[in-house]
Amino acid sequence: MKCQQYQTGLLETRVGNNFLPMKLQFTAIVEKGEKFLIASCLELPEANGQGRTRAAALRDLAASIQSVLEYRRQEALAHTSPERRKNHGPRRMKRRELLRHLENEGCHEEFASYAHGTKGSAVISTVAHTPAQCRIFKGQTVNWRDFKSDNLAWAFPQPEPNPYQLEWQHLLDAIRQDQPYNEVKRGAEASLVVLIGRRAVHTGQIVTFEDTLNCDEEFAPSVDKLTMDSPAPLQLGPDGKYPQPQPGIKKTREC
Repeated sequence: MKCQQYQTGLLETRVGNNFLPMKLQFTAIVEKGEKFLIASCLELPEANGQGRTRAAALRDLAASIQSVLEYRRQEALAHTSPERRKNHGPRRMKRRELLRHLENEGCHEEFASYAHGTKGSAVISTVAHTPAQCRIFKGQTVNWRDFKSDNLAWAFPQPEPNPYQLEWQHLLDAIRQDQPYNEVKRGAEASLVVLIGRRAVHTGQIVTFEDTLNCDEEFAPSVDKLTMDSPAPLQLGPDGKYPQPQPGIKKTREC
């Protein structure tokens, strides 16, 4: 993608946790791309954003800067002594230590959705459900930080609409216009995707659509035959504890 410099200026953003919020200034460079304005940060080369307007590109860049700085902060805290960690948010450190444990156990910790096809690949969602920052790439190399390389074929313009607001808008429009609105198949598949996510978290493994459809694990065997006198379907184990997920250890079953 050929880009030409469009405008340079200062960008202010807030970073930090509940204990020490900070207000920092960064140099933002906004360039004209083929379809969007591309914003990059002079001080943090790995941070970038895009949008149809300068304001949208800068908002996207600010969010990217916050993500980069938070990642660096977490990495720094992970290598500090236990005494110093107490002054940097125990809740965050416990979460980070849990992630490191899961990673050491052979678990995947990335929260994202990707697609691969015969003609390319795509980012379905990054970091969280929204904003998804959907993109299509020409090859099979997917980089959720990539917004302007030659490998990028298409990107949804930013800022993107709220999907939770859109679903209500579509339903109300169908009611007002007396049009059919059938979400049964999509709802069933969305519920299956929820099960995929839960199984991935509980096992620490990559779980596919087909894996979940063919899964034979049953949490309440013979639930259709339960009566008021039946024993509880979930029983204590030999150690006197109820079974629970152990990501990376129990890799084929959730409990």
